Order: sequence, then structure tokens, then C-alpha cells
Amino acid sequence: MRRYGRLILVLGVQAALLAAVPARQIAARAWGTPVTLVTMPVDPYDLLSGYFVLLAYEVERAAAELPLARELEWGALAWLELQEADPAWTAVALHRTKPRAAAGRVAVRVRWNGGRFEIEGAARLYLPEEKSRRAERLQTGERTARALVDCRVGSDGTVALVRLRIGDETFGG
Repeated sequence: MRRYGRLILVLGVQAALLAAVPARQIAARAWGTPVTLVTMPVDPYDLLSGYFVLLAYEVERAAAELPLARELEWGALAWLELQEADPAWTAVALHRTKPRAAAGRVAVRVRWNGGRFEIEGAARLYLPEEKSRRAERLQTGERTARALVDCRVGSDGTVALVRLRIGDETFGG
């Protein structure tokens, strides 16, 4: 009986570790603040991961123009404060530490990659091959459409991607 007890304990610990990996993403998706960002997707392919849409956001570029950006070292973590706007949220401030919560604002973790910021956890949206190619065609074709990403931001700054909207088409979520 003791042997089975140890086995159940080991399996329980392993299950808890596996569940903890996506816990922040799940929490952000369930209870996070809905945020929409303007993006310019590119369609790469990763042999191990499959097809995905690589996302770069206008707020990441705007953050590079903020004063604190010039002081950060390569790979430094910072907090980008976003303010609600229509149709997409805008960058308003960059902080070394997480700012206090304010109405109509959220803070996301960003990493400085020498010349540009990257919102942690929001750079790739995985899609089936055909949808990924369709998103690329909509974005780079003769009549390009504006791309918006709907996501949810958790209280800890975790970003969970929900869907990509390009023109009248929706991809994901």
C-alpha cells in the first residue's frame, strides 16, 4: 500500500507541475482585461512548432521612443503601460517596475532587444497552415487590411492572445 501511495504522490506532483506551466496564461484569458493592439503580422514557419503568425505591435515601436528606453541594457525587462483607445490601446509610459493599476490602463511586461521591445508571450499566434497563409495574404496583398490583435492582460502583466482580426476576417479564438 505504501508503494502505491508514493506512486500517487509522485504522479500528483508531476500533474501539478504540468498544470502550473500554463496557469498564468489561463488566468489572464479568464479574468484579464480585454486589450486590442494594432499589429503587422508576418508568416514564418518553424520546423518544430509548425505555422504561426509572428506579431509585432505598434505599441512596441512607440515604447522605443520613450525616455527610459535609452537607459535599458539588452535583454532588460520593463513594464509598458497601455491606455485604452479606439480602435486599439496606445503606449503611454515605460517603467522599470510594475506601475499601480489605474482605470483604463494596463501594464504588460516587455523585453528590450536592442532597438525594439517585445511584449512577452505575445509574439506568436499559432494557426493551421491554410489560415496562417490566408492571414499573410491579407496583410501583404494588393489591398492590405489593418490587423488588430485581441488579447487579455492579467493583473500580473501576462498577455494571453485571443484572436487576430484582419479586415473582416478573424483568426483564432
